Amino acid sequence: TTGYAGNIHRVSVAGGEPQPVFGLGAGYPSIRGNLMVYQQVTIQPQAIWRVGGRRASTRNREPQKLIASSQGEGNAAYSPDGRKIAFESARSGVSNIWVCDSDGTNAAQLTTFEAQAGTPRWSPDGRQLVFDSIEAGDWNLYVIDADGGAPRRLTSESSEENVGTWSRDGRWIYFSSNRSGSRQIWKMPSAGGPAAQVTRGVRFYAQESWDGRHLYYTNSKDPIGIWRVPVAGGEETEVVRGPVSFWQDWVLTRSGLYYSTIRPGARGSEYAIHVLDFGSGRTTEVFRVVGSSGHYGLAVSPDEEWILYSESPEGQSELMLVENFR
Repeated sequence: TTGYAGNIHRVSVAGGEPQPVFGLGAGYPSIRGNLMVYQQVTIQPQAIWRVGGRRASTRNREPQKLIASSQGEGNAAYSPDGRKIAFESARSGVSNIWVCDSDGTNAAQLTTFEAQAGTPRWSPDGRQLVFDSIEAGDWNLYVIDADGGAPRRLTSESSEENVGTWSRDGRWIYFSSNRSGSRQIWKMPSAGGPAAQVTRGVRFYAQESWDGRHLYYTNSKDPIGIWRVPVAGGEETEVVRGPVSFWQDWVLTRSGLYYSTIRPGARGSEYAIHVLDFGSGRTTEVFRVVGSSGHYGLAVSPDEEWILYSESPEGQSELMLVENFR
C-alpha cells in the first residue's frame, strides 16, 4: 500500500495478511535485486494563522501564527463577543473540540471523543457550541456547553449529518445531510426534534444572514459557489460565482461576506481573501499570499478586526535507499 502520507506494506504472492514495512509518510517503493528506494514525506502540522481584517486598527497585513502544536489545528470560529475562539485540534491524539482566548492563550479541551470531532460553531448567545463527530460510527451532530460538560447528541440517523450552524435567534440548527439520497441543507430545533429539508439542489454548508431573512450556502459540486435563498422559501440566487477555495472557506458578517479563493500562479498557488460589501455591492481583496502551502477554513472576528485561516505547509520529501532489502 503506497501513498503521499500512507505506509508501505508487503504481502506474500500466495496471499495472506499484509505486513508493514515502513510507516507514515512512506510510499512509491521501487525494488531491484536487494536494493529498495522509496519516497519519505514529512508532514508539517496545520496551524491557525491570524491577519488583520478590513477594519483592522493596524496597517500591518503580515500574518501571524496564532494557534499551533505538534499536531493539526483548524476550523476556527470566533465567539459572538469576539473574546474566545473555538477550534478543532489533534494535540491530544485525536481531533477534538478546544476553546482558547482570542489571542490564542489558555487553550482548554472541551471534548474527549475517541473518534474525530470538529467544525465547532457558536450559538448566538455564546453559551453553546454545535459540532460534528464520527464517535457513534457515522457523522452526527452534538451540542456542548461552551464552559464544558457532557456533549448532547442531536442526531441518530444512519445517514451523515454534519457541519451545523445556528440560526440568529438560536432556535434552529442548520446542517448538511444525505438522508434524502443527495447532499442537502436541513434544519432542526436546537433543543432537538424532527428535521425539515431546506434546499433542493446539491448543497453543503449554510449560514443564516444577520437579519435572519436569508440562508447562504455552498453547492457541493465544482466549481464551489455561494448561493442564498429566503428563509421563508423562494428562489435560490447565486451570490459569489465559484470557485471558492473550499466549502467552508467563507463567513458572514453584519455588513459583508468574506470568502477565499485559490488559483494557480507563476510562483505557486495564490491564496486570497475577499470581502463582498453588502452596502456598496463591491468586492475587494483584503489579503493575498503566494506559495505552496494549503489553506483551509475562514473565521472573522465580530468587529472585523481579525481574520483566521488554517495553513498546512507542504511536506518535505526525500528519497530513501535500503540496502540488502529482502
